[in-house]
Amino acid sequence: MTAIGPGLVSPGPASTGVQAPVRYSRVLTAEPGPFFLPEDKRAIVCVVADGAGINAELVVSSSHKTDPVVQKVFSELRRHAQKIRFQTRYAQVSEIAKLYQRHAPTAAGGEDDSERQEQVKGYIREANSMGASDLKIIVVGPYCRIRYTIHGRTRTYHELSASEGMLLSRALYNTMCAEITGSGLDQNAMQDAQLKAEVASQCGLVGSRISTRPANGRGIRIVMRLLPPNRSAVQELEELGYLAESQVPIIRDVMALPFGIALISGITGSGKSTTLKAMIENILRDSDQETDILTIEDPVEYDIEAEGCTQTPLVYEGDDPDARRNAWPNALRNAMRQAPKIIVPGEIRDAESAQIAYEAAVTGHTILSTVHTFDAPSIIDRFRSLGVADDRLFNPALTVCLINQSLLRKLCVDCRVPYAVGCAAIPADQRAIIEEFCDVGKVYLQGPGCECCRDKTPGVRGRQVAAEVIRTTAEFMEVFRQKGMLAARIFWVKEMRGVTKLAHAMHHVHAGLADPRHVMKDVAPLNTDRLHVGA
Repeated sequence: MTAIGPGLVSPGPASTGVQAPVRYSRVLTAEPGPFFLPEDKRAIVCVVADGAGINAELVVSSSHKTDPVVQKVFSELRRHAQKIRFQTRYAQVSEIAKLYQRHAPTAAGGEDDSERQEQVKGYIREANSMGASDLKIIVVGPYCRIRYTIHGRTRTYHELSASEGMLLSRALYNTMCAEITGSGLDQNAMQDAQLKAEVASQCGLVGSRISTRPANGRGIRIVMRLLPPNRSAVQELEELGYLAESQVPIIRDVMALPFGIALISGITGSGKSTTLKAMIENILRDSDQETDILTIEDPVEYDIEAEGCTQTPLVYEGDDPDARRNAWPNALRNAMRQAPKIIVPGEIRDAESAQIAYEAAVTGHTILSTVHTFDAPSIIDRFRSLGVADDRLFNPALTVCLINQSLLRKLCVDCRVPYAVGCAAIPADQRAIIEEFCDVGKVYLQGPGCECCRDKTPGVRGRQVAAEVIRTTAEFMEVFRQKGMLAARIFWVKEMRGVTKLAHAMHHVHAGLADPRHVMKDVAPLNTDRLHVGA
């Protein structure tokens, strides 16, 4: 086979007959290529490809055919053989060096940088217009996938080459973000940032939290949490999905207490911050803005446009994780000196902050915050593990309310399908479970989509809360202290007539607002309460 000349033109395999020459314009073993090699490994092997990254040539030093580095690159190419056609050629190390020099990446800037910024903004605007909660840029192997999370489901909406994805990732992190970790995007590190305020505004957002981490094969995963503007009206708890006849009265009663700690738990993305915001806005409205509320947020997510609430960012120097961790207890101490009626730390995650929060409650403050637990009673277990003393933790005058929530897909009422019509498409084992635990005459399934829902998620129109709300009592706390979390949960359900998160989800099912299959995926298996509490 003839050597490739200065223009990197190869005639392709001789056995295929006459073909148009392939013009190689990219080096896939240099940054940001999918088969990146460190500089000390590049002397003996190089992979060049056309602009689309489909046709490639593996150029190997004739003296290093069996070298482990060469074999590794060869194996990677073979692994992607369905997507990349390649041939092998042997050359001198001097020619391999020239290939890298000829296609060394130049610094991004000027017009190219601006174009990439606009491309990223276009994706953000599109995701926001579709109601996405997250935008994900994932570079793995030869491809970059742009994925949106809508109503808890994540799908790929755009596919690019890996090199283009890395250029977009750098444009986003290095030129469109503030408060970044490090001096620039590092593919080998976990980093955090926030979208610049002016960029967020241009995309129709109030802000965006950004997190990065390395992905396999010199790739990267970037997740943007999209924060849209506030609704102008105060959001009622019933609108979120809380039960008007049982859960909302408990929460309203707790919000009117003079002091105590109320905690909202759930997994990441379960809507905890939205519920917290709704609670704050309801408190301010009901008190005619006469309640003094101070929030501590990292970062400030949603603007609360009401007198009486001061939103403050967590303040710390640099990007040192220890500095950030120490900032929470310092911020809580400072907040107590500010003398607000209600303190809202965005999250309590360390022992010192937990103990300061209880000290604030003892001294007459109300604390509203969030934690990560799988159900409401486990909040107490979480704070016990953080070292809060039992005489405070199990005092129902201090630990006043425990809330746990998930988000459940809400059916589009214009195209939902009655169970009797759509059940034939459900696997028999799943159908048996649904028919055992549901009144199927009241059940609807996700529809095919219509003009009201097709642009986002066919058959789904938003999400609703499925939650459990415990107003603590002396009896509940004593059972928990003496017999443990499971016994306390059983006592709450059977003696206090508590509504579990699954029972709440089933309420939505029998109201025709949720598909039981979604309950199984978004909340819990339908037999959970029978197994855990005998209900």
